[in-house]
Amino acid sequence: MGRLSFKIWKTRFVATTIIESMVAMVIIVLSFGVGMMIYMNVIGGDQLIAKTKADILLQDELVQTKKMKRFYNETKKLEGMLVVKEVVPYLDQENAFTVVVKVIDPAGTTIREIKEIIYVTDEK
Repeated sequence: MGRLSFKIWKTRFVATTIIESMVAMVIIVLSFGVGMMIYMNVIGGDQLIAKTKADILLQDELVQTKKMKRFYNETKKLEGMLVVKEVVPYLDQENAFTVVVKVIDPAGTTIREIKEIIYVTDEK
């Protein structure tokens, strides 16, 4: 490819052709694209997102248990994760329960677990 040269104020500049400029832009865009794919893979593979989602599921399940007074064992599949709730009486008392909620990922490992003692009052 031929290069053009011209003089401005006694300084010699070398001009490039449009093809060379396009090739350079393609290389820059491809490099940027590969870099973004690597970045998104690193960010998406982080366990922080799964743990945050598990925390939200745990808190939601505890709120629903208290609100609806569902004091029995349950297993649910929510957002691709398994939410397991176990309810046992607390120290043989009728109005107190120990609620254990676990979030298990599809691989079978426990991501988060929370234990809470809930006292039930007769509100009418």
